[in-house]
Amino acid sequence: MTTSYVESVAPLDWDRVRDSDLIGITVNSAEVKECYELADRIRRETSVPIVMGGYHVTYLADEALDHCDVVVRGEGEATFAELVNELLDGDGTIERIAGISFRRHGVVYANPDRPLLQDIDLIPDQSLIHGYADYHRRWIHKVFPVGALVASSRGCPYNCTFCSIIEVYRRTTRFRNPDAVIEDIRQQTRLTGRPYVFFADDNFTAHVRKCKALLRRIIDARLQVRFSAQVRLEFSKDEEFVRLMQEAGCYMVFIGFESINPQTLVDFQKRQTVADIVACVERLHRAKFHVHGMFVLGGDADTVDTVRETAEFCALHEMDTAQFLPLTPLPGTQQTDMLRREGRLFLTLNAKTGRYELDYGVGNFVLLQTKNINPVALQVELLSAYEKFYSMRNIVRAVVRRRHALTLQTMVAKLVGRHLVKTARGQVAEHVQWLKAHGFDRDFCDWQTTRDPGAAAGRLPQLLRPVS
Repeated sequence: MTTSYVESVAPLDWDRVRDSDLIGITVNSAEVKECYELADRIRRETSVPIVMGGYHVTYLADEALDHCDVVVRGEGEATFAELVNELLDGDGTIERIAGISFRRHGVVYANPDRPLLQDIDLIPDQSLIHGYADYHRRWIHKVFPVGALVASSRGCPYNCTFCSIIEVYRRTTRFRNPDAVIEDIRQQTRLTGRPYVFFADDNFTAHVRKCKALLRRIIDARLQVRFSAQVRLEFSKDEEFVRLMQEAGCYMVFIGFESINPQTLVDFQKRQTVADIVACVERLHRAKFHVHGMFVLGGDADTVDTVRETAEFCALHEMDTAQFLPLTPLPGTQQTDMLRREGRLFLTLNAKTGRYELDYGVGNFVLLQTKNINPVALQVELLSAYEKFYSMRNIVRAVVRRRHALTLQTMVAKLVGRHLVKTARGQVAEHVQWLKAHGFDRDFCDWQTTRDPGAAAGRLPQLLRPVS
């Protein structure tokens, strides 16, 4: 019997782990340390084969194979199914399976990539996730709902330089049949007992015609769901699109605005302006959407003032919630490739492997040499931006002004954000000490003259090259 564990939902059952025939671990950059530690413990306590997949290990298969037996690269459904059949029911010959990397006698082999799936209609059975239904029925989710995951598409047609999704899916977007999406919504809401859904699409509104058609189907099916989704701001310019989102049950949108610095928006290839951001927030607030703004700070055109002004901008325009992340060098992206060539990545020697690696954390850590902001200053200013936006003063002001509907869910989200900021202070202090201890606390001009080009650039291509 197959069982899936998501540690934020329920803890691992180690007796079940030890009795398994095969273990698969999904690895993303923010959780890579925890995933590797988990795999190492499994190896110490069992002889069960371990397979890893996910965006991170797709481009760092050599690194991942220090902790597992096989890496599934890119889109993994068909590859993993074929691998399981071969390892459990076949003779264990995996040399011809497309889309995997493995090690034999100390040599890493990377089989050819597998073509992207053309049929993505398969409805996932999330009842396989241990404790999934109970998780959604917790009391906190009555006031702070976590939607059951449903996807209507996969991929994104845009070309943001810092994004790994477009590299894995090659800037294509594939869509599920609306019937499959409708049935998936019904299946997930029956399972959770809650009418909330989160569309896990990389960009839910990427294709206007197809998305509108799906929204009409949701309305006609009388599903009576409430959903949230990741979108781009362009959809808000279309009044019919906004109305359909409302009628179908959308209550919250996550939007990657990324920056209020016009030059940074150009550098990131966002194809939008600051005026577009302001107009988008105003339109969506009039339509009573909860707007979660996402910003990436530390681009080459950014300064300390950019970070401070971003927090002020979010408060001024009454974004319901916001996140301020440093530019993160994700494996395989255009941005990381440029930073590698310029020797601007903060690499440290892994004593166990002898390789220079990026010390990925929870996504809020500065890991590169910025041009106009001292790295320590950037790390501190990011925390200050959170503290300013989620200050009690700002929360009270939002309640008093109430230019748009302020729901209980929004208030709870603001208070949760305030709590998370408090818990982050210790982590930020530790990372600042890490930056200083490794000599990463210098301005860009000092970095250029004192960095070790061998460690920063020469040894990295082997680590971050795309697997082919």
